[in-house]
Amino acid sequence: MPEVQIKDCLPFILRLRENNYVMEELDVGKVIVTTNSSEDHYFFLNEAIIRDQNLRTLESKVVVDNTLLEEFAGDALLISTNTGSTAHNMSYHGPIIHHALSVLVITPIAPIKNNVYHNLDNALVIPESSKIILMPKKEDIFITIDGISIKHSNVIQIEVRMATKKIKKLKFQDINFIEKIHDKLL
Repeated sequence: MPEVQIKDCLPFILRLRENNYVMEELDVGKVIVTTNSSEDHYFFLNEAIIRDQNLRTLESKVVVDNTLLEEFAGDALLISTNTGSTAHNMSYHGPIIHHALSVLVITPIAPIKNNVYHNLDNALVIPESSKIILMPKKEDIFITIDGISIKHSNVIQIEVRMATKKIKKLKFQDINFIEKIHDKLL
């Protein structure tokens, strides 16, 4: 995400003074965890990772827009924004999403594939208007929000969707998304 290196601080300040930048809005995801006793809300810029609290197999119904997608079984489910698609999501072979597209990505982490479990092998990209509901079989869940892990017990469901809020970021007009991807891969 950083577009300015330390060596470029002076040119950066000069560009700010000349108003030679654009303001970009970054998508933010929202997680709502419903337990027997509470409803907790979290926001993420990159990703939310849902796993079993004891790091055993996560088993969960995955519902997208009121339609059952799958009965997931595997290590975890990673849900990312377009910004997060080049972070943790990419390391699990999830797709890189162009920053101009407002979407969520559901990426399975080590899904079990056998005669009993028929899970998606690949990530699924869904529109920003979609709502994801996870109904885990076990009630003790670990949720990692942009690298911060939170334990939840007695979980009934986890809802993930795009938040209405955005994060504003300064962007230089001459920075190209494809160039940034190219530079990141070097």
